[in-house]
Amino acid sequence: MTKFKKKVIKSIQANQEKRKEGKSGIAVPSERLIKSAAGLLGVDRYVDEDKAFFESASRYITHAIAMNHVMERWNYDWENAEPWLLSEEKSWNSVSKRFEERVKASLEKVSTRF
Repeated sequence: MTKFKKKVIKSIQANQEKRKEGKSGIAVPSERLIKSAAGLLGVDRYVDEDKAFFESASRYITHAIAMNHVMERWNYDWENAEPWLLSEEKSWNSVSKRFEERVKASLEKVSTRF
């Protein structure tokens, strides 16, 4: 699990604990997922990879956009944001891990050429 994901889960758990204790205010991480490098890779296709590689990049980008959108709403719509973020944890871990593995494999192929 990424540092970002751990921070999100930890914040949700802290918020739930605060609400149980009747305290107000919630903690919302200010970080967002960076998707620009994956987006550039997916659009420019500057590596010689198969269709599955670019589909994996597309899934990663789509998921990152959705996560960032929900993170933006978290402050004022936590009742919907927090359950959605928790429900997407497995999916996000799967999507990001698969994309990371494909990127690492591609990097290894490129590094052996030079």
